[in-house]
Amino acid sequence: MRATLLLPLAALMALVALTFWLERQVSADAYRATKAAATDPDVIIDNFNATKMGPDGSLKYRLNARRMTHYPAGDTSKLDKVSFESRSPDQPTIRVTAEGGTVTQGGEVVVMEGNVVMNADATETSPAWTLSTEKLTMLPKENIARSDTSVLFKSRDLNMTASAFTFNTKTRVADLRNIRAVYISKRNPERK
Repeated sequence: MRATLLLPLAALMALVALTFWLERQVSADAYRATKAAATDPDVIIDNFNATKMGPDGSLKYRLNARRMTHYPAGDTSKLDKVSFESRSPDQPTIRVTAEGGTVTQGGEVVVMEGNVVMNADATETSPAWTLSTEKLTMLPKENIARSDTSVLFKSRDLNMTASAFTFNTKTRVADLRNIRAVYISKRNPERK
């Protein structure tokens, strides 16, 4: 009789051991998948384009990238070959290009890095200009672009360097710190 009682008990013990082993395997796989998901991208978009329109349907700003890779950890997006365009009524168009960038805080902060170039079209009262830097932080909703790295500003009449730069894309007011400027005389025959 003992053998007939031990057989079901042995089967039950084997089932408990198998259940414990399976639970450990599934938990380990789920942990590895969760850990990988936290560092792996969840979305990759080639030829990314995001546009913000005004209430009247006019373009306020546009963000383009050759590739956008979104990471759920920190809600961060990495951009490759990025460009940004800002328009305001009665103001020249501002264009910014860079090798790469990062978008954080739900699109509130755009950091452009690597060979950053900002251009403004000429107007009736001011010439076109170009600003170059290695890193530019943009706050599109606040109409602010700023750099805490050195910048080089060039226009038809003026070349200058600065240690930091803040620019309001709506009012077109720039704040430059530690400026070194060279004014190009209109009588200079080398002027183009």
